[in-house]
Amino acid sequence: MARHAQKAYLVSANDHILLFERRKTPKDVGHEEFLALVRAANMPAYKHIFGRHQGKTLPSIKALVALGEALARKPYASSDDSDIPAGYTYFGQFIFHDISFMGPGKDPANDRTPALDLDSVLPIDGSVMPGTGCHDSGPLPIGCTSGSVVMAEDLPRVDLGLPEEGKPLIMDNRNDDFLPLAQCHVALLKFFNAIAKREGYDPVRKGSYDKEWWQNVRRIWLQHFQSAVLHDYLPRIVDRSSFRGVMQHGRCIVKAGASSQNPDWLPIEFGAAVARFGHSMIRDAYRPWNRIEGLARLSEFMESSYANSGDKLNSSAHRLLRNWVANWFLLLDFSGTAFDALATEPIKANKIDLSLSPALASLPSCLFDEVCCNPAPGDVFGLAEETMKTGHELGLATAQHAVSLTNAALVSKQQPPLAYLLPEQIPTDDPSIRQAFTDHPALLTRTPLWYYILREAEHFGGGCHLGPLGSRIVMETVHAAIESSANSILSQPAWRPELPSANFRYFSMPDLVATAGHPNPIG
Repeated sequence: MARHAQKAYLVSANDHILLFERRKTPKDVGHEEFLALVRAANMPAYKHIFGRHQGKTLPSIKALVALGEALARKPYASSDDSDIPAGYTYFGQFIFHDISFMGPGKDPANDRTPALDLDSVLPIDGSVMPGTGCHDSGPLPIGCTSGSVVMAEDLPRVDLGLPEEGKPLIMDNRNDDFLPLAQCHVALLKFFNAIAKREGYDPVRKGSYDKEWWQNVRRIWLQHFQSAVLHDYLPRIVDRSSFRGVMQHGRCIVKAGASSQNPDWLPIEFGAAVARFGHSMIRDAYRPWNRIEGLARLSEFMESSYANSGDKLNSSAHRLLRNWVANWFLLLDFSGTAFDALATEPIKANKIDLSLSPALASLPSCLFDEVCCNPAPGDVFGLAEETMKTGHELGLATAQHAVSLTNAALVSKQQPPLAYLLPEQIPTDDPSIRQAFTDHPALLTRTPLWYYILREAEHFGGGCHLGPLGSRIVMETVHAAIESSANSILSQPAWRPELPSANFRYFSMPDLVATAGHPNPIG
């Protein structure tokens, strides 16, 4: 069996399973390890769409450290808002988690299917994750909050009194890293249950529904989510030229063959760098968060997760406190939905630029493996520095090389080339950043991809959407992910929403939350 960068073989002999790896002593493999190895061997691989690079074609580690430290020192502008409602910050993170989960090492596997198929919420085989549901929430269990008033507004979790009590019982534990991200996951669970009830679900006969019924519920659930991603999320994030170009003329850099039969297509440049633009959209504080919490800080969002709170979720009950349930009216615009009369101006995301929340300069080490691919350095780490160092370790192309190859592909298909940053436009006016480029001038022509994506968004999009290169990579990757789903709306041009929507042509994130239940559960 091939294990990506090396060859490994499992051999059965005398009731033992032995693992043979090149230049290593054979070892006994237990049942659980055997299953894990088989699973790892069948994980999709990432693809270097701009080639794998090393040596002098890349900036030095010393230069990356200097640039990362400069970004950490850059003053944070808490009032520097985009025009994107803040909820899309975390829905975007949720989307990218569904198609990319990068394993360790220099040749990482993808622990997700690259298709946008919501396998981060519900296994492809349709089996339901274990867990205790709250009240009669529906076929998918939804966790209870703690407090005097219990509500079905938390992730399903390990029951009290059991080992790892409070640990989320979900397909992708990354979705419990930040409270708003966990609330996005809860919204998708509630959305599925709402559709199931619409299709006649009765908890009394929950085990008697046939396979076709479940497949139909999943199809409705998935296709409406895909529509919200394609027609609501992406137009807010990418520039118009890239959106229209891909929708009208197809993809140029993410090649055809993005299907379940050929899963090794997801760009590693997307997973390790470009998709991480959303970190810059994270606010340091959200004011207000709901009726009870007038101010919510990013640090409190992390403390309301299992991994980042000492496994307690700020609660002796190991459940989310009721007063931290999201008020979606403050995160999304519900104008035109069934809750139009209650719609209000939502909090806005930070601009997509090089101004990062101070909390991202000292993230807890338990998040390290989700950002980086090398061993954890200690108690905390800085996101900017480690993201760029990870790109170097994975051999990601520089931004200049990526632009050159993308433009060659576009021109070959009679499409206009991308605008790009000139060397003098790559530094910002911030003294620390300018000094990093002065000390390491090679960064001007060998710019880390992640830095460039944020800088071009700042320069070309005013921080309100991605720049040309980032837009093209994100648009093509997500388009391919939707296309590769077994129930893709891209294979059905006449598809229209079956559920109530503000626009008869497509579904939106506010439509999804409105269908799932009341956007402000605690009032």
